Amino acid sequence: MKKQESTERTIDLADPVAEIVGHSVVGSVERVKGDRVTLIAQNSFVKELIVKKKAELEKFYNKQLLIAIDSGISQNTKEQSTLPYSNSNIEKEKGNLLGEQFLNEEFLKTPFFLGDSNNLAFITVEKFLNEDKSGIIFIYGEAGTGKSHLMHKKAFECIKERKLNVYYSSASGFINSLKKSFERKDYDYVRKFYSVDIFILDDFQQLNRKNLKFAFDLLLEIFNTLANNGKRIFLSADFPPDSYTFVPDRILSRIKAGYLCNLLIPDHAVKRQFIVYFST
Repeated sequence: MKKQESTERTIDLADPVAEIVGHSVVGSVERVKGDRVTLIAQNSFVKELIVKKKAELEKFYNKQLLIAIDSGISQNTKEQSTLPYSNSNIEKEKGNLLGEQFLNEEFLKTPFFLGDSNNLAFITVEKFLNEDKSGIIFIYGEAGTGKSHLMHKKAFECIKERKLNVYYSSASGFINSLKKSFERKDYDYVRKFYSVDIFILDDFQQLNRKNLKFAFDLLLEIFNTLANNGKRIFLSADFPPDSYTFVPDRILSRIKAGYLCNLLIPDHAVKRQFIVYFST
């Protein structure tokens, strides 16, 4: 029986697959073997986009489509991407996107509508960004209050308008990256943050686990490195700092010494603006 050959390539911006799924799929890996195609997404967000377009993609390929996820797609693969918000396409003089994931294109396209539920937090974030000194801001609120949306918008603003280097990652992405650096015996992990102006860690509650001492030690060192260099730190989470029993006091004390912002459930005015926006 003849062995079936397989091919592998990285999706780029001009690829028909990107036209079907959207630009967020750029950087994903396509593997073709026999009558099957496997698309390997770099994160769960991209995987969901591919799942929504599965029928259309199978028609395009005329093959069975399998969908996988691998947040560990190599940095080399990511650097081949030409996604507008990826590391490779944001020039040095215009700021860089660093971190373990791309910015969510849907968050960037959708306005961040203001109302009584989020206006104070938004103003505080603006004030924090305009201060020319180091510090920490901790944004918390229930799921659906707009924490990640606000983080993505401000990350992109810092890159494109303020010309700053931004590290953006979820807490789980940060942990996975840290584990992989240890596996590679790359123990100088903090050095990558020397060029960071804005450090953004989303879903901080994912750190509230046992057996993460190695992550907390490194996170504290990163905090100190950024503070000593006059840089700023953004953290977001579902609950206020005192809720995290497994996070060491030496980290919580630094967080509580900074700005604390509570995003509330969207009020009627905010909901109405979203309804009008998505219905037009």
